[in-house]
Amino acid sequence: MVKVASIWMERDEGRVSECGKPKMLPTFAAANWLLSQWAESAPSTGYHKVRFVVTYEDGEQYEGRFDLKKEHRFGARIAKHMVDYLSFYAGCAQPARISQDEYERFITARGDKREACVLFLATYELMA
Repeated sequence: MVKVASIWMERDEGRVSECGKPKMLPTFAAANWLLSQWAESAPSTGYHKVRFVVTYEDGEQYEGRFDLKKEHRFGARIAKHMVDYLSFYAGCAQPARISQDEYERFITARGDKREACVLFLATYELMA
């Protein structure tokens, strides 16, 4: 597995003192800790947007957005967020609300995205 080199995060919504100040973190654990701190001021309903970029030792990057909620005070996990997204598009996380046929058509319509997600899950570190 290719290991994480760094995680860049920036809070786009929330306390002025916490927004627009990018943070560079060395591990998923450090990123999760910061998210749990930011979650203290997240809304009770809804969420605040946090952008992030995970850079791996081989230069590969994963860019995403984390929807920060008040409940994340007790444990936010960027890697789980990534695994959930990648697994959905890899075709191995069918939501209960849609049929197998609908899910297969949806994934198939996205072309090479399925293969890219399967490869990413097999290649890159996704643990806190």
